[in-house]
Amino acid sequence: MIIRRRYALFLVRDLMDLDPPLTIGLLVPVYLATSGQQELAENLIKGWNLPLIPLDEKTTVPALTLSHELPRRMRERIERGAEGECRGLRLLALTSHLKADGLVTALPSLVEARYQLSRHHRLRIIPPSEFPDFVEICARGHDIPCGVTNCNPHDLARLLCLGAERRGEEATPHTDDECPPVYH
Repeated sequence: MIIRRRYALFLVRDLMDLDPPLTIGLLVPVYLATSGQQELAENLIKGWNLPLIPLDEKTTVPALTLSHELPRRMRERIERGAEGECRGLRLLALTSHLKADGLVTALPSLVEARYQLSRHHRLRIIPPSEFPDFVEICARGHDIPCGVTNCNPHDLARLLCLGAERRGEEATPHTDDECPPVYH
């Protein structure tokens, strides 16, 4: 599973190198991260040249008031900061403020409430195990054939050819004299 997530990060980096690029920005709010998470992010940025952007300073983020439509148990768990320092609520507020497409997190209070948060706040919570699928869907939505499963990171450039053909293969030409298929 960890290997799939690492390949997903390589895929994000390679998608940014395409012409035109498909940009998936990955912000790391360092001020909300644990020391282990900070160290991991720093190693990924420097050692692997991955597209993680550290957000070192607290930006002025307005407080987020959770909807009363959320089940009370879920709402209270997020508001009281079940994981410490109200990290879940602060991450949601930052996600909402930046108008981000999603929040990749393993915080149990957010992962458990992800469907309700999507419905009532339009905030997409993406568990780390689903991040590779999210990246693949983003790429395929822009007509870029790729996959995160069973891929070699050194082979991604070949997998990311535009036009749905692999490097070295030619696309089947479409001619005007072809007739549409007929189904009986």
